[in-house]
Amino acid sequence: MALDPSLKKAICRCLRSMAHHIGGALLFYSQKIPKLSKVLRDTISHMGFGSPSHPFRSHVTDHNEPLSVWFGTDSWSRIGDTGAQSVERIGATFGVAVPQLQLEKQLQQVPQDPAKDPGFKESLIDEMRAQKNEELATIMRDVLLRGKFESVQN
Repeated sequence: MALDPSLKKAICRCLRSMAHHIGGALLFYSQKIPKLSKVLRDTISHMGFGSPSHPFRSHVTDHNEPLSVWFGTDSWSRIGDTGAQSVERIGATFGVAVPQLQLEKQLQQVPQDPAKDPGFKESLIDEMRAQKNEELATIMRDVLLRGKFESVQN
C-alpha cells in the first residue's frame, strides 16, 4: 500500500511521539523483509530471555524506511515537535495532519432505532417485536394506573 509521503511522515511522527511519551521502543515489522524478521526475533529473544546481543543495531527514523527506535534513543527535537507532548496534543497534531472521518455526519446517518431501519426488515422478528412492544405498553399502563390508585388511597 503506497501512502502519500506527507501522510507517512505524519503517521511516523505520531508513532514516534507516542513511543517516546510512554518510554517505549518502536519497531516496524514485515514478513516481506527478512532483515526485519531477524530484528524482531532478536528483539523478542533479548526482551524475553535477556540475550546479550543488542537487537537494535541501527537507529532508523526516516519515514521512508521501516522505523527502528530503541527505548530512550529518541527525543522531541529529533521527532520534530517542540517540547514535551501530551497524548491529547499528539492526537490533535495527528488529527490536523491526517484527514479524519466525520463522526458527526456518520452519527446523524444512523437511525435512532435500528429496529425500525427499513434496510433490516425481518417479518418474523418484526412481528415478535411488535407483540412485545404491545405487551410492554400494557404493562406500563397498568403500572401507571396502579400508581394513581395508590396515590389516591394514601
